[in-house]
Amino acid sequence: MVAVYFIRHGESGWNAEQGRLRAAGEHTEAQIATIAHDLAYMDSPLSVAGVKQALSLASLLFANISRDPAVHQRTLKELVMCAQAGSCPKPRLLSSNLRRAIDTMLLGLRPLIQEASPSVLSVPALQETSPHSDCVPLPRSKDGSILFGVAAAEGTSAHVSAVLHSQVAALNMAEASVGTEPLIPYIRRVYRELITVMEHGQYYDGRNVPAGTIAGRDVRPAQATAEAMRPFMSRMHDVLSLLLEELRGAPLTAARPVVIAGHSRFLREMLFAFHSAQATEDPRGEQRMHLRWGEDNAPACASLCEEGVKISNTGAVAFEIDECVPPECARPTLTLGACRLDADAKVLPRRPTHHGVAKRPPFSTILEDLPPWACLLAVIVAALIAVPLARRYRMDRRQMLRGRKAS
Repeated sequence: MVAVYFIRHGESGWNAEQGRLRAAGEHTEAQIATIAHDLAYMDSPLSVAGVKQALSLASLLFANISRDPAVHQRTLKELVMCAQAGSCPKPRLLSSNLRRAIDTMLLGLRPLIQEASPSVLSVPALQETSPHSDCVPLPRSKDGSILFGVAAAEGTSAHVSAVLHSQVAALNMAEASVGTEPLIPYIRRVYRELITVMEHGQYYDGRNVPAGTIAGRDVRPAQATAEAMRPFMSRMHDVLSLLLEELRGAPLTAARPVVIAGHSRFLREMLFAFHSAQATEDPRGEQRMHLRWGEDNAPACASLCEEGVKISNTGAVAFEIDECVPPECARPTLTLGACRLDADAKVLPRRPTHHGVAKRPPFSTILEDLPPWACLLAVIVAALIAVPLARRYRMDRRQMLRGRKAS
């Protein structure tokens, strides 16, 4: 069994802009989705609020650290307590290749990273699965490293330069506001010395679960859902291979825990893959691995499989991945179990809220969000209801007119 702690990034610049646009009430969701394709929001870094959220995560995890070697590692805080005490292995650190996730990990786990200098593996397959510009990573430098800093902006395009400058500006503004230790030298050192990129077929990984697949799973055949999930399951193969590497590398001892910094939509689609019992190729290439949802998972984890919710910024989900192979199991199976919220995480509605209640979007927006087959189904159902009602109305109308003539 390998313990996994999945942390969502802090608020990004695009997250902040979406909130501003929705609060102003001057744009529909469809218009905001169009704005999201603007290259100005490419690889959107943490906002000032997002940097503060990541620093608050560090305070939550590392304040009042216990040196008790008997700590259980049940929560992320307990994990870092155990690692700081030297009573258990330091966790393996994985991050999306988008800078808001990288910076959230570097700031949220700063005491651990500064003390142990562990490597951070940037995994393109962990990239957010939305097609919007904020989910497109900046190009890498000539040596393959991830760009950081004002100096790295020289010679780049205007869009790349603007992103790098805004990333540094947010770090500096948050540092001045909070009064923390200097952030830029630490972040620059980690980008240069500790971050490596997992070699992948493509640095920008756009494989995702098509819109409407999760919402329509109850009204479409399981085979259709599996077919729609196929590109994402191919992407999941890269992530699961890293987890199984830890699990299979320690057959007689406890596997090294894994901390992932990632994104809310990727988390939803990953949890849904287990919840809907999908299958993926075994990283060893032997046979297909079947995914299973554990019976001990908290209801909050099941709710995160739904399209209408997300996990809060810098909130975490903790779970365990366990492998079962024949003859112990009828077929090779990976189980996601013991899932629960961690690090003060909350399940939030994706739509804007008013007095704590999600606003109901306009009917036109709902139709825009539905896939074509669902819109066609809605039209057919509406016609089946409307035609008999119209006939009944005409019959009642005729009877009423006949009664008037008779009188």
